[in-house]
Amino acid sequence: METLPFKTPIEIDAFFSAFIRRCTTEYFFQGENHNFGEVAYVIKGSVCMTADGKVIELYENQIIFHKPTEFHSMRTTCPGTTEIFIMSFNANGSYINRFENSVNLDCNSKHRIFEIIEKLKDIPENPDDIFEPTASLECLLKNELQFRLITNLTENFLISLSTLAANGTEFIKNTETIIYANALKIIDDNIYSRLTVSQLATKSN
Repeated sequence: METLPFKTPIEIDAFFSAFIRRCTTEYFFQGENHNFGEVAYVIKGSVCMTADGKVIELYENQIIFHKPTEFHSMRTTCPGTTEIFIMSFNANGSYINRFENSVNLDCNSKHRIFEIIEKLKDIPENPDDIFEPTASLECLLKNELQFRLITNLTENFLISLSTLAANGTEFIKNTETIIYANALKIIDDNIYSRLTVSQLATKSN
């Protein structure tokens, strides 16, 4: 009997981090890029993200996928505490290029991501219910069973998410987001000029 080759549309071969970041009002992360993918899911509150120059507003129950080498930064946009689940990993497959937009999760996808979070909390070595980004999953997932369980859950979640990504939310262009995006462009255009705050304000008007 002839067997048909099967190739997983998304396959994870390494994890680098998984944690929930609790941010206070006016929290700002200057940004980073790396050669592996990352998802950021807003559990509570709202944030403004940049993704290779695009400015994206994310609200509760929305998620974004940062592609490898994509520079991204983040700041909170609401009073009180904001909670964001962040997971980074190396993944391959034909579905990876579907993640171009921020996405609203449906009930099924929301259940899947919280299942991942709960399973991560069950890892005995994981400190403080994964609320601190102090240890990588490479250290936490010490045996093949744990690694395979988290891998399967995450792959299934990403595959289900890929069906939503094609209808992802449009980039939200409210007044504050437009001002922030314009300021970033001016800074990039004058990166060697050492603009003062007053000069930046003048160029923004």
